[in-house]
Amino acid sequence: MTYLQLRPTNLHKKMWLCRCGRKNDKQDQKCAFCGEAKPEKAKGQPRIKSSRCMYGGRWYQSKKEMEYAKELDFRKQAGDVMDWKPQHKLELKVNGVKVCNYIIDFFVTLKDGSHQYVEVKGGFETELWRLKWKLTMALKEQIDPGADWIVVK
Repeated sequence: MTYLQLRPTNLHKKMWLCRCGRKNDKQDQKCAFCGEAKPEKAKGQPRIKSSRCMYGGRWYQSKKEMEYAKELDFRKQAGDVMDWKPQHKLELKVNGVKVCNYIIDFFVTLKDGSHQYVEVKGGFETELWRLKWKLTMALKEQIDPGADWIVVK
């Protein structure tokens, strides 16, 4: 017999852990040692609570972001905005070395030809976002000199 035929197959068996510290089989409804019932599996909460919304055939990360897209469409119809692009990708480089990508919510071109980079934030700012935003602000003159950088809260 080969090694694979002799090796036990239940190495990665699904188990659940009781409060008494004993491992129980996945099918067991109560602990074999203390008799405690198997705990119900809690439904996981999303990391960031936001509801995706659709507008103009495109999904947006939050309702606030969708509302800002509507506002940009109205400003475009009024002639204040020439064009806008959602989810604009920026490549952040320091001394010619790529550090990371930053995807800003909106890239807006105004009627005078100037640019705006708009980030729409809900109620929660993650540590990763703060770090990437600081890096983006440090490199903003290299990315687009003279552009406006706006955070909508």
